[in-house]
Amino acid sequence: MKYSSRLCYLLVWLLPCSCSLNRKTSGGQQDSTVFHILHGGQSLGEGSQSLPLVTTAPTGYGNFRFSMGTHTWRNNYGNNPESRPDSLFTFVPLTAVQLGGIGETIGNGVADHLRAALQKAGRNGPRFLFSYAGQGGRYIRELNKRHDDAKDPRAAGRQSAGGYYRTAIDDVRRARRQALQMGRPYQVLALTWMQGEANGTLRLNRWEGPLTRQAAMEHYREDLVALKEDLQQDVQAITGQQAPPPFFMYQTAGNMAGIAQFQASEMYGDMYLVAPTYMLPNAENGYYYSGEKRMHGDGIHLTADGERWLGEQFGKVISEVMFSGKNWKPLHPKRAWLNAEDGAIYIRFHVPAPPLVLDTAWLPAQQKGCGFDVFDSGGNSIAVEKVEIAGEDLLKLRLNNPGKAMPASIQYGLNSRVADLSLPVAGVRQPVTLKDGHEGLDVIFDGDLLAEVAALRKEGVFYIGNIAAENIFTNLIIREVFLDAAGQTVMRGELKDLRNNVPFQKGQRIYTARRYAYGNLRDSDNRQSVFTFSDTSYGTRQGQKYPLYNYCITFEALPVGGKE
Repeated sequence: MKYSSRLCYLLVWLLPCSCSLNRKTSGGQQDSTVFHILHGGQSLGEGSQSLPLVTTAPTGYGNFRFSMGTHTWRNNYGNNPESRPDSLFTFVPLTAVQLGGIGETIGNGVADHLRAALQKAGRNGPRFLFSYAGQGGRYIRELNKRHDDAKDPRAAGRQSAGGYYRTAIDDVRRARRQALQMGRPYQVLALTWMQGEANGTLRLNRWEGPLTRQAAMEHYREDLVALKEDLQQDVQAITGQQAPPPFFMYQTAGNMAGIAQFQASEMYGDMYLVAPTYMLPNAENGYYYSGEKRMHGDGIHLTADGERWLGEQFGKVISEVMFSGKNWKPLHPKRAWLNAEDGAIYIRFHVPAPPLVLDTAWLPAQQKGCGFDVFDSGGNSIAVEKVEIAGEDLLKLRLNNPGKAMPASIQYGLNSRVADLSLPVAGVRQPVTLKDGHEGLDVIFDGDLLAEVAALRKEGVFYIGNIAAENIFTNLIIREVFLDAAGQTVMRGELKDLRNNVPFQKGQRIYTARRYAYGNLRDSDNRQSVFTFSDTSYGTRQGQKYPLYNYCITFEALPVGGKE
């Protein structure tokens, strides 16, 4: 169902929701409803490599998971999740549960943030249940109702029993039954979704060729809306709740799915884009064990703190929509224009919590453009010389444009490069035995570069790459930085992370980069997180609150017009 305005949707939702949250029982106690957060998606949704866990014990907020764990899909039950034993579905305190290389999810972040918000408002009765049914590396049509493509033999090596959607719906039945046995009312509060990376191949399934980017984007958007509508209808048929649960999603990084997600959230009043993920720490910082061997995660995934932090972002937005009745939209551009008087580009934004901020303290400045790139009509880059805040919702881009090419479009958050280091490589030392037993190497610089990489070191691991005039390129994940006795800067990494085993060479110029493409624009939302950084194995942020600012979503091809 399409909505021309979010307001009509919110009015439908908030009336029953408000009554539910304020309803008194016959004993005079506050409503004891169990609100289910029904979660789905692929690897970031499941917390792939989000290890070690940071929520290993009950947190005191009284929220629930099923006794079988936060992850409810199993291949041996995929075709018939209804046959899963009832004993797996008792409610137990919500904690993270490790399944091999699968770890922390957004579960405690979202549920405990919501619980804390209600407690602050004096509503102590409701509890939240979190469950996830999905699997890493899956296309949306492998996870949905209308296709369930994972069980198709043509999926070949990625064939499974399927039934991810069917599992989620059976989880609703089980949860309702368990809640009623406990004497608690039950409803599904929100649908949360973290998926889209697999669809970056521009394919719909495993056996057909790729589509054009535009066609793939349109299909993904249509499939996303269909998934939302199927879930809403099937949930309401089980729970009998008057209002359909709204659909909350993150912005998939770096491909067309993220654009399609924003488009869907603009078109439908019950779909909400919560946040991008580029500000979160990636799983190359974390570790887990394969047998006795210590392994680091892949850069596309998140650390356990990253998952829990993202969960709090979901919790904040769900609270805004469901409990405060706000018409949520993420930080995003509305329009851009070239000012004829000063030759600068101005961009007007929707800002959830004004004013705009260019934050180069939490994330290092993404070159001079802070994440913004400008192009002429032929796709040629026009250098951004400086970015300035020109108003609480207005940004100014000063251009270095000696040829006076006419700017035509803007993109944001699609580049990971940070800055060029001021010193060249002085030498390379290998092999080096690292403290975890891995074989490493040192890239050495003749001087003190600690200040130049200070912001990157706070976050955790980062990349260095050579600026190669002879097309010999290499890069390395840097896991440790220090000054040696001679005052030289040593950047240390694992030998296995050296790109294609191509060595660095003395005299090479070097740049630094983050794993995620990103930008520095955020709003001024100063709400406090429930949790703090807890993994002590990387970075320097342990014990600090997760910042709940709204970082600008990534975008491309924003047209530059004339006068506003």
